[in-house]
Amino acid sequence: MNDENDEYLDEPVASNRRIVGLIVTVVVIAVAGIFIFQNTDDTSVEFLFLSGRAPLYLVIVVSMILGALLGWIGSAIRRRRKRRIAHEAS
Repeated sequence: MNDENDEYLDEPVASNRRIVGLIVTVVVIAVAGIFIFQNTDDTSVEFLFLSGRAPLYLVIVVSMILGALLGWIGSAIRRRRKRRIAHEAS
């Protein structure tokens, strides 16, 4: 097979990936919208010496973002340690 045929094979695959990505994006936005509209009640929030009221969806979304951020930071620290150990071993 030559390179020209490979280019034709890649175009439909890329197009299908875009369509699947678009569908997944629409579904995630729809689910997020439903979640937000169903969880608009205010709830009391206390953290250390701070306290207040906020919509439940906001509390959950902020908590999820903070959890993902902490997971990403922990993963980055582990990767850095592994690289440093591998570099020292070589």
